[in-house]
Amino acid sequence: AKIQDDLKTAMKAREQNKVTTIRGLLAAVKQFEVDTRSEADEAKIIQILQKEIKMRRDALNFAIEQGREDLAEQNKLEIALLQ
Repeated sequence: AKIQDDLKTAMKAREQNKVTTIRGLLAAVKQFEVDTRSEADEAKIIQILQKEIKMRRDALNFAIEQGREDLAEQNKLEIALLQ
């Protein structure tokens, strides 16, 4: 519910980066629920959130190695939003 409220707030403020990041998180939670055929509780959502942060840190390291500053900045922003 808190995540949905954050999404609405970001949409109203037209913060596109935040909207995209939150939608990605909601998609990951929904995917978990479909895969396990059960509803995600708060502990599982936190676990999914940590997994999403780890994925973005890995992408950040890869972007830095490849010299892609644009992707590195985007991943830094998404990590900050998810934390």
